[in-house]
Amino acid sequence: MNLRRFRAGTTLAALACSSLALTACNPVDYINSVTTATGSSTLSSEWKALADRLTSGFSSESSPATPKPAPTAPPLATIVGDTNRDGHVTDADLDNRDRADLGAGAIFLANLDDDAARCTYETGTPRAELAACNDAADEVVNGDADALDLARLQVKAAAELTDGATASLDYDTDRARIFLLQEDGNWTPVTASTTLTAAQLRTGITLGVEGLDVMRDRTTWDGRLTVTLTTTDNGSSTVDRVQLQQAPLRGHDHTEDLQTVLTLDDSFKDAAPFNARLGEALGDVELRKLPGMEVQWIQDGSEVFHTSMPGENGPHHMRMVMRVDRAEDGQNAMYQLRGPDIGVAEINVKPGTSDPSAGGNLEFLPPTPTHPNGRAIIGVRQNPGLVAEDHGHAGDDHGHDHGAVDENSPTAEQLAFLAAQGYDDPLILDTSHLAVGHVDEIVHILPADNAAGFKLLVADPGLGKKMLTDLIAEGHGDVQLVDYPNSTTTLTEATDEMMQRQHAVAIEVSDRNIATLKTATGLGEQDVIRYPAWYRMDLHDAYDATKIYPMASFNPNAVNGIVRDRHTYLAPKTFGPNINGADAFAEHLKKEMAEAGYGVIFVDDYDYLHRGTGELHCGTNQFRTMTPWYK
Repeated sequence: MNLRRFRAGTTLAALACSSLALTACNPVDYINSVTTATGSSTLSSEWKALADRLTSGFSSESSPATPKPAPTAPPLATIVGDTNRDGHVTDADLDNRDRADLGAGAIFLANLDDDAARCTYETGTPRAELAACNDAADEVVNGDADALDLARLQVKAAAELTDGATASLDYDTDRARIFLLQEDGNWTPVTASTTLTAAQLRTGITLGVEGLDVMRDRTTWDGRLTVTLTTTDNGSSTVDRVQLQQAPLRGHDHTEDLQTVLTLDDSFKDAAPFNARLGEALGDVELRKLPGMEVQWIQDGSEVFHTSMPGENGPHHMRMVMRVDRAEDGQNAMYQLRGPDIGVAEINVKPGTSDPSAGGNLEFLPPTPTHPNGRAIIGVRQNPGLVAEDHGHAGDDHGHDHGAVDENSPTAEQLAFLAAQGYDDPLILDTSHLAVGHVDEIVHILPADNAAGFKLLVADPGLGKKMLTDLIAEGHGDVQLVDYPNSTTTLTEATDEMMQRQHAVAIEVSDRNIATLKTATGLGEQDVIRYPAWYRMDLHDAYDATKIYPMASFNPNAVNGIVRDRHTYLAPKTFGPNINGADAFAEHLKKEMAEAGYGVIFVDDYDYLHRGTGELHCGTNQFRTMTPWYK
């Protein structure tokens, strides 16, 4: 399937099966597997319709009924995991050992952090070498901190076994590793030649499980691991099993508390004054400056996720910084974040830049009753009538060579990755009218005290048109649209016939996106804060009056900001029309945000970010509080 023909009605299952061109991928089975993994007992009407459409070409014969196994003797030894997810392996976990999925059963983590600081980062280190180093890359438990990343299994003490009893362990995937805790406190890997002795079996055995990678595609691995214990004594053998589920990754939403903001270090052009202003606005929130980055778009090169499993002292969390499809962006420096309980991995990184796969084009709605895991929001260029200019952040010398990549939709690998984490099909917004084309340009989630727990801040060019038209009617037509040195475009010039024609498409697309957001979230107009957007064309060739061009924000775009806390929003300083000594756009935003319980702190990012068609959110990344995904 050509992703350039992707439409809003296309679901994640179709992309994951069709776009990946998997010869053995039955979309109906794929849908059912995702439904099972997410704990849902029924398919939505859209998923049912998709299943009906995709059934043709796959076998519809029923599988033979599985005969019931004959009664077996009680196992000579029993293996147990934390099936009730309370952080302890006890007799209470003897039930449901044969079931593990995202909804129930024992959990283990992909152990991709670096607890012992083995994985050093140096500028120029090949990306493949950086990606290959983590705690799961060796067959060693790297200290006590690494041991906490292992999910515990117990082989219960079987005191009645004779001195000749032995046992072996087997597991059904090469995507996990099991360690055996020895009497001296050391961990050794379990292999095909590992034999458990009678002495060990009689006193009980502790095992630790680690995942070797994140889940990437449910059609190749759904994250489940079955561990089989075969025990032999007096010539008789029995088998006992326990199943585990690898923990999925969860994306952060802006209702979670902000802990750390990532930015480039002061050596990057224009970064030092920006960082000083941002640091002051953040107050007590940590500002971490990263050296070695080649471009300032930290948000776009990576998306921050988190994962967790039950631990003896409460939930055990691990942060995961996932590199996305922007190989040439100098984002290798993100690997310096790797450390205790922070992993860095890649969703897919290919030559060229796929802007729709950027982190700024992947945002998350908070959990809702219909989407209890939250829901991804992605942008797709759905209007083929628009001229495809050189998409992506530009300005100064920071543009990108995109190569032979899809500039309309996220990659199939990225969509399959989201499905593998148990997410429902994403909410798709149309970004055809935007030169960069990321959803963080058009919507921001704000924590709120309403029923949903959040509100929406949206970019609205229709409101922008009304405000500018009203200002011109009041006699302000000669005022500069952008109140910044060397900016000369007046309100009258910014709203001439050509610009009105260009904005007609932007207004139509934006109205449709806002309606989509309201329908998907159940929010009413009272829960939507509209910011007056107005755009400019970023042409690379002579203007053609017969064409409609994607655009970028004339003024710094206040939607592309940072939620500092439940009552403070950091917005790029808008430099809007100066009307009687006040910024008209900023005054509108402050008034609307105050009604929602927010104060606004404006941060000047004009030279550092806005000139490159990005703002605060594009040029930073964020660590937020981690909460357990499981129940």
